[in-house]
Amino acid sequence: MLLKRILPQNVKQIIKRMLGLGSIAEKKNVDVFAKPNVDPKKVNVLIRAGGGLGDFIVYSAVIDQILEMGDLVEVYVYTLSYASADAILKGRGRVRVYYPFWVIDAEEFDLILEIDHLIQVSHISSLKLSLRANKLYKAAGKIVAYNDKFYPGTIDYYLIRRNAIMYRSKILGLNRWTQLSYKGVFDMEDMRAKVSYDSDRTSILDDYGLNGTSYITVQCGADRDLGGIRQVKVWPLKRYEEFVGLFKPVYSNIKIVQIAVKSEPSINGIDVCVKGAELEDVKVVLKNSLLLVAGEGGITHLATQLGTRCVVVFGPTPVHYYGYPTNVNIVSPACSGCMEVTEEWAKECPRGFEKPVCMGAITGQMVLDGVKEILGNEQSDIP
Repeated sequence: MLLKRILPQNVKQIIKRMLGLGSIAEKKNVDVFAKPNVDPKKVNVLIRAGGGLGDFIVYSAVIDQILEMGDLVEVYVYTLSYASADAILKGRGRVRVYYPFWVIDAEEFDLILEIDHLIQVSHISSLKLSLRANKLYKAAGKIVAYNDKFYPGTIDYYLIRRNAIMYRSKILGLNRWTQLSYKGVFDMEDMRAKVSYDSDRTSILDDYGLNGTSYITVQCGADRDLGGIRQVKVWPLKRYEEFVGLFKPVYSNIKIVQIAVKSEPSINGIDVCVKGAELEDVKVVLKNSLLLVAGEGGITHLATQLGTRCVVVFGPTPVHYYGYPTNVNIVSPACSGCMEVTEEWAKECPRGFEKPVCMGAITGQMVLDGVKEILGNEQSDIP
């Protein structure tokens, strides 16, 4: 992924087209190949991270606490998931997001962290960090000691490491958030992050006829595309349509609004489809929604952080790890929790079923029952 400092313009364009970066970069006026200007007088922390929208919501809570460990701390996030990182981390004055197309000079940084389901320290300038951000220096030391104790010898092999994390988290009662707490280094117990919300963008509600209207939202997809393949964890379209048919007679005055990327199919029977909207507009639609019905994914994390309760269907991803206690979490009665059992678990059933049995086993009635837990049994129960 690391490229030479200077690339011919035609090579840059080819790379942007291959990775689908052109439209994102142009929309946000971002130089995909920009390199940060690091101030040596600051305490410079480089964070290399991947994942989707939900992952960066979790990472943002860690980053905010890193910033609190020293007034001189500056954070540089190095990721191919630029859109997700920028959407969640925007507005933080000492955080900058970059695409990973510049050669890292480790000596420019006082601390380099790799974050996914663990935090790994790959470089540390011990003397400078101990003098200028001692709290952060001590935190890095605790992270290294924790990894050496609990993940020796497995940390470099992706599948074994992920399996160890999933199993250990279940035994110890850890979730996606508290897994990164490192026994008190970071406070992740409340599962909360600072997510920006632009109240001036409420005109999106007028655009779709939603202002002053009661509505719920649904999402029939996942926030990361796997090369055009629908993820196993996505609830089938026919089940969404079954749910819509059951919902309408019970809550006849509540609209159903689908949130979708441009490639996702529209659900028959919905009232409004917000398709291909900017994430800032999606936030407004979610925040003003009575609830969200969706599979586990970035939009579910986003809605929860905005204060909107969700009915979440779980198959491959483990509910103990990704479920929020404020939501109604429905686990497949047929099969569940296969995340990381194989390298292709996200797009191929590890048990070999052409049509995975997990998500299809969750019925529309099960989801409607979950909705009733939030809205009440009848239209009149809604505040």
